[in-house]
Amino acid sequence: MNKKLMFLQWGLVLLAALSMVWLLAGMVKLLQFQSVNSFIADPTVTEQTPDYPQAWYARAIAEATAGDINAAREAYTTSMLNAEPAMLASSYFNRGNLNFREAIGSISDHGGHISLVELAKQDYRMALRLNPDLWDARHNLELALRLVPEDPTLDGFFEKDFISEQLSIESKAFKVELP
Repeated sequence: MNKKLMFLQWGLVLLAALSMVWLLAGMVKLLQFQSVNSFIADPTVTEQTPDYPQAWYARAIAEATAGDINAAREAYTTSMLNAEPAMLASSYFNRGNLNFREAIGSISDHGGHISLVELAKQDYRMALRLNPDLWDARHNLELALRLVPEDPTLDGFFEKDFISEQLSIESKAFKVELP
């Protein structure tokens, strides 16, 4: 009987030790999430961005609000790493908006805005691929297509179907006599 009690005692000690390790790991994770949440609440407090997609997304919004478009673009791109699909679609949409706004601000006769509009169209299409119900991305893609239309003659995907003479069926005229 003493062996059973000894075994039960060591089992309880092991269970208590594992519980403490699990509790400490949970506390560390809670502290990390609290630091990320405090960063998201005010990203301008520190230059160091936690390595979480949500933190980089918050950094991108703060940089865009401050007017630093290049830093916001980089932060949106970094937020796309390991992001959930909903946030990924939103990141593509917002990065497309940055490119589109910059393109509209730099419209000139030299056509320097075209590359930014093309980047915006790519981002809007990726956002729509991830979330087809994102109507704002559809609307902005339509605006970008109106600003810089795509020429169907240059792209191989837009080839018109033609009817071969060998495959076409000729209709013969016939006369219907009514009584």
